[in-house]
Amino acid sequence: MSNKLVAIVDDDASVRRTLEYAFQSRGFSTVPYINGEDLLAGDLNVHAVVMDTDMPGRLGYEICAVVKERRPDLPVVGTSGRPDYAQSWTQAGAVAFFAKPFSIFEVVDKVKPYLD
Repeated sequence: MSNKLVAIVDDDASVRRTLEYAFQSRGFSTVPYINGEDLLAGDLNVHAVVMDTDMPGRLGYEICAVVKERRPDLPVVGTSGRPDYAQSWTQAGAVAFFAKPFSIFEVVDKVKPYLD
């Protein structure tokens, strides 16, 4: 396992587990969160974040904006079942956005250069 840690933030346990599997199978460590508030409650001691949009509490791109204020260097990737959220994620500072359904390995491939 790599010492690079990726936060996976999604209230859907199956999506969380699938993304964790994808990153772990490529040698990265992961830490799961069920919503963005839980992510913000921590110290943001991760190397990248992959986050859903629609979760309990604030929307994912709203959490992204807070993350970028605290850690401007931290790459955040947004996901959603609604492609119309892409612009909101870009404005919040995300490095990429994926509309569901997406290829989990495309997400890993987008994040990987930030972890090398």
